[in-house]
Amino acid sequence: MRQEKRRREVTDLIFEGMRKIGSEYDFTVLTSSRALQIEDGLPPFSRSGRRSSLEMAIEEIIKGKVEIKPKGEEPSLE
Repeated sequence: MRQEKRRREVTDLIFEGMRKIGSEYDFTVLTSSRALQIEDGLPPFSRSGRRSSLEMAIEEIIKGKVEIKPKGEEPSLE
């Protein structure tokens, strides 16, 4: 039962992130890139109690802490 609830929470988080970005592809690329940065040691922008780097990355996207920059612009984390 707990696993099912957790799965629903993560699914809701994913859909909220996709709505924020507007493109499933852009959301996937941004989320995976940010999750890898967190796994490689770049600290998350906030400690939210989330368990995985993927969940932390999605939460940062939803909160507007990470965004996609147009080609030619220097990527940045805010």
